[in-house]
Amino acid sequence: LAARPGWLRLHGRETIGSLFTQALVARRQQAFCYSAATRMDFAPAHFQQAAGLVCYYNGAKFHYLHVSHDEAIGRHLRVMSALPDAPVADAFTTPVPIPAGPIELRVEVDYERLLFAWQPDGAAGWTWLPEQFDASILSDEATAPGLPNFTGAFVGMACQDMAGTGRPADFDWFSYRERDYVIDPRRL
Repeated sequence: LAARPGWLRLHGRETIGSLFTQALVARRQQAFCYSAATRMDFAPAHFQQAAGLVCYYNGAKFHYLHVSHDEAIGRHLRVMSALPDAPVADAFTTPVPIPAGPIELRVEVDYERLLFAWQPDGAAGWTWLPEQFDASILSDEATAPGLPNFTGAFVGMACQDMAGTGRPADFDWFSYRERDYVIDPRRL
């Protein structure tokens, strides 16, 4: 808090799937339907640095909306999902180029449906990612037999720097609101 008063600073650590040192601040998901969002300022220098909003059960089951960097397209946003029964453990959405500066990230969960959105700082409306994600994987039941389970699903903020330089991400605020089921959360 001293580096940027009023903001939470997370220094990049190991991958979001790591069993060891992560930079992750999250709260327990307490309802089947909820909205969560954060405002983040993060300037990654390369593809080994990422930060964003994560819906997390454990290192093998999560959906992670994050900002990273690619030499060809620059700063971008994408989702990394770790799926317990998929032939390929990690799945990525197509990167979306985004402008420099703070960004707001949002997730809407209604039972098994999970949708992500983003907006640049000061924008008037949300841009929704076209993909719908499976929130049911964030549960005890979605585990291969014999694998350990955890105590429940979480939603929160994370930061990675696999290069080991501790690149920081600053978070201005985080909100979590339980709500009733809605047919189309993009209208909220």
